[in-house]
Amino acid sequence: MAENTGVKQTVKDSVFTDLFGHSKYLLQLYQSLHPEDTAVQENDLQKDT
Repeated sequence: MAENTGVKQTVKDSVFTDLFGHSKYLLQLYQSLHPEDTAVQENDLQKDT
């Protein structure tokens, strides 16, 4: 049986949301996932939440 460690699962989500809310880091994430797309710029990305 798993023991409850008291870790909030929303902490991981909030760190991800805050970090990739910045277009600079969002572009880096996109380029890591799609290295073949070299023409994309920061203003080309749209944040959908």
